[in-house]
Amino acid sequence: MPALPEAVLWDVDGTLAETELQGHRRAFNRAFAEAGLPYRWDPSLYLQLLAISGGRERLRHFLTQVHGASPSSDQVEALQASKTRHYTALVAAGELQLRPGVRRLMAELAAAGVVQALVTTSGRRAVQALLEGNGMAPQRAAELAHTLASGQWTHDYPISVEEAAALGLPVTVGLPMEVYKLMELYPQPSQRAPSVQYIPVPYPDRGQPPRSNGR
Repeated sequence: MPALPEAVLWDVDGTLAETELQGHRRAFNRAFAEAGLPYRWDPSLYLQLLAISGGRERLRHFLTQVHGASPSSDQVEALQASKTRHYTALVAAGELQLRPGVRRLMAELAAAGVVQALVTTSGRRAVQALLEGNGMAPQRAAELAHTLASGQWTHDYPISVEEAAALGLPVTVGLPMEVYKLMELYPQPSQRAPSVQYIPVPYPDRGQPPRSNGR
C-alpha cells in the first residue's frame, strides 16, 4: 500500500466541484440582470475570461473593455457582492454538488489523520456555502473558509515553519549535510531580482542607480 501524503491541498473551482460554468458564471449573469446591465456571459466568453484570476479582476477587465474606461471601485464591489449572494443561493438550492468521489476521499483522508486545507481565490462566503451545502458542520465550514479565503495568504505566500506546524505537519528545520552536498552538484541560475521578496531583507530601491564599486 503506498504511503499516505502528509497533507492534501484542495482547490475549489473545478476540483471540489464544477463551480465555474454552472455556478460563478450564472451568478455573474444574475448580478448583471439585477443591476440592469445588458450583459450576459455565455460559456465561450466566460472560458476566455477565466484567464484572469479573481472575480473582481475579471469584472474590472470586462467592464473596461466594453466601456473603454475603468469602472469605479464602488460598481465593482456592488456587482461582486451581488454575484456572491446569487452564488450562495445556487449552492443552498443544491444546484452545485461535489464532484464524484470527492466526499469519499475527504472522509478517508480525515479518518487516516491526513491534514486537509483549501487553496483558493474564491470568496469566503462562496467557500463556506459550498462546504455547508455538502455536509460540513456550519461552524467548521465557517472557520475553514475564513482561514483560507479571507486574504490571509496569497497563492505565492511562503508558509513559515510555525504555520506549517500549526496545520499539524511534522516539520523539521534541519537538513543532513548530504542534502547540501547533493544540491551543490546541481547549482541553480540566480535571478537578478526575484519577483516575490521571500527573504526578509529590503532590496535596494529600483528607482536609484546602482552604486559604484570604485572601478
